[in-house]
Amino acid sequence: MAISERRYAAELAEQDGTVYKFDDIACMLRFAHAHAKEASTARFYVTDYRTGKDWIDARQSYFVKLATSVSSPMASGLVAFRNTNDAAHVSTKPLGSPITFDQLWAQDMNAMSTNASNTQPRR
Repeated sequence: MAISERRYAAELAEQDGTVYKFDDIACMLRFAHAHAKEASTARFYVTDYRTGKDWIDARQSYFVKLATSVSSPMASGLVAFRNTNDAAHVSTKPLGSPITFDQLWAQDMNAMSTNASNTQPRR
Protein backbone atom coordinates (compact mmCIF):
# COMPACT_ATOMS: atom_id res chain seq x y z
CA MET A 1 0.00 0.00 0.00
CA ALA A 2 1.32 3.42 -0.91
CA ILE A 3 1.54 6.24 1.60
CA SER A 4 -0.96 8.65 0.09
CA GLU A 5 -0.74 11.45 2.67
CA ARG A 6 2.34 11.69 4.89
CA ARG A 7 0.58 13.47 7.80
CA TYR A 8 -1.38 10.25 8.54
CA ALA A 9 1.54 7.82 8.05
CA ALA A 10 2.75 5.29 10.60
CA GLU A 11 5.54 2.72 10.86
CA LEU A 12 6.08 -0.40 12.91
CA ALA A 13 9.70 -1.54 13.31
CA GLU A 14 10.49 -4.99 14.66
CA GLN A 15 13.63 -5.90 16.58
CA ASP A 16 14.97 -7.84 13.58
CA GLY A 17 14.91 -4.66 11.47
CA THR A 18 11.73 -5.40 9.54
CA VAL A 19 9.78 -2.19 8.97
CA TYR A 20 6.11 -2.00 8.01
CA LYS A 21 4.67 1.25 6.64
CA PHE A 22 1.02 2.28 6.87
CA ASP A 23 -0.97 5.21 5.56
CA ASP A 24 -3.21 5.23 8.64
CA ILE A 25 -2.39 4.89 12.35
CA ALA A 26 -5.40 2.63 12.99
CA CYS A 27 -4.21 0.26 10.24
CA MET A 28 -0.83 -0.06 11.95
CA LEU A 29 -2.47 -0.89 15.26
CA ARG A 30 -4.90 -3.40 13.72
CA PHE A 31 -1.97 -5.09 11.97
CA ALA A 32 0.06 -5.18 15.19
CA HIS A 33 -2.79 -6.76 17.13
CA ALA A 34 -3.67 -9.23 14.36
CA HIS A 35 -0.04 -10.40 14.11
CA ALA A 36 0.57 -10.52 17.87
CA LYS A 37 3.16 -7.75 17.86
CA GLU A 38 4.09 -6.70 21.35
CA ALA A 39 3.69 -3.04 22.25
CA SER A 40 6.63 -3.43 24.63
CA THR A 41 9.11 -4.79 22.04
CA ALA A 42 8.12 -3.34 18.66
CA ARG A 43 8.81 0.31 17.88
CA PHE A 44 5.94 2.43 16.62
CA TYR A 45 6.35 5.73 14.78
CA VAL A 46 3.77 8.23 13.60
CA THR A 47 3.86 11.50 11.71
CA ASP A 48 3.17 14.70 13.60
CA TYR A 49 -0.12 15.87 12.07
CA ARG A 50 0.71 19.52 12.72
CA THR A 51 3.91 19.53 10.64
CA GLY A 52 2.94 16.73 8.28
CA LYS A 53 6.53 15.54 8.03
CA ASP A 54 8.18 14.93 11.42
CA TRP A 55 8.39 11.29 12.55
CA ILE A 56 7.82 10.87 16.28
CA ASP A 57 7.85 7.91 18.64
CA ALA A 58 4.22 6.85 19.05
CA ARG A 59 4.80 6.20 22.76
CA GLN A 60 5.60 9.88 23.21
CA SER A 61 2.68 11.11 21.08
CA TYR A 62 -0.86 12.23 21.74
CA PHE A 63 -3.73 11.00 19.59
CA VAL A 64 -7.10 12.46 18.66
CA LYS A 65 -9.84 11.67 16.20
CA LEU A 66 -10.68 14.27 13.57
CA ALA A 67 -14.24 15.57 13.29
CA THR A 68 -14.67 13.70 10.01
CA SER A 69 -13.02 10.36 9.34
CA VAL A 70 -13.34 10.89 5.59
CA SER A 71 -10.30 13.15 5.72
CA SER A 72 -7.81 10.37 6.46
CA PRO A 73 -6.71 7.78 3.85
CA MET A 74 -8.35 4.76 5.48
CA ALA A 75 -11.15 6.74 7.14
CA SER A 76 -10.10 6.29 10.77
CA GLY A 77 -9.63 10.02 11.29
CA LEU A 78 -6.94 9.19 13.82
CA VAL A 79 -4.01 11.61 13.99
CA ALA A 80 -0.93 12.07 16.18
CA PHE A 81 0.78 15.08 17.69
CA ARG A 82 4.11 15.65 19.39
CA ASN A 83 2.48 17.55 22.26
CA THR A 84 -0.83 17.55 24.04
CA ASN A 85 -1.54 21.25 23.38
CA ASP A 86 -1.54 20.77 19.61
CA ALA A 87 -3.70 17.66 20.00
CA ALA A 88 -6.20 19.42 22.25
CA HIS A 89 -6.89 22.04 19.58
CA VAL A 90 -8.35 19.43 17.19
CA SER A 91 -9.71 16.93 19.70
CA THR A 92 -13.22 15.59 18.98
CA LYS A 93 -15.45 12.70 19.97
CA PRO A 94 -15.28 9.68 20.30
CA LEU A 95 -11.74 9.95 21.69
CA GLY A 96 -12.53 13.24 23.40
CA SER A 97 -9.40 14.52 25.10
CA PRO A 98 -6.02 13.61 23.61
CA ILE A 99 -4.95 10.12 24.61
CA THR A 100 -1.60 8.37 24.93
CA PHE A 101 -0.29 5.42 22.93
CA ASP A 102 -1.04 3.00 25.78
CA GLN A 103 -4.65 4.20 25.91
CA LEU A 104 -4.95 3.92 22.14
CA TRP A 105 -3.36 0.45 22.14
CA ALA A 106 -6.15 -0.77 24.45
CA GLN A 107 -8.93 0.38 22.11
CA ASP A 108 -10.77 -1.65 19.47
CA MET A 109 -9.25 -0.47 16.19
CA ASN A 110 -11.77 -2.41 14.10
CA ALA A 111 -14.43 0.06 15.18
CA MET A 112 -12.22 3.00 14.20
CA SER A 113 -12.73 2.93 10.42
CA THR A 114 -15.07 1.95 7.63
CA ASN A 115 -12.09 0.36 5.86
CA ALA A 116 -11.14 -1.96 8.75
CA SER A 117 -10.54 -4.97 6.52
CA ASN A 118 -7.67 -3.29 4.64
CA THR A 119 -4.75 -3.58 7.05
CA GLN A 120 -1.96 -4.73 4.79
CA PRO A 121 1.34 -2.96 5.37
CA ARG A 122 3.81 -1.82 2.77
CA ARG A 123 7.39 -3.00 3.22
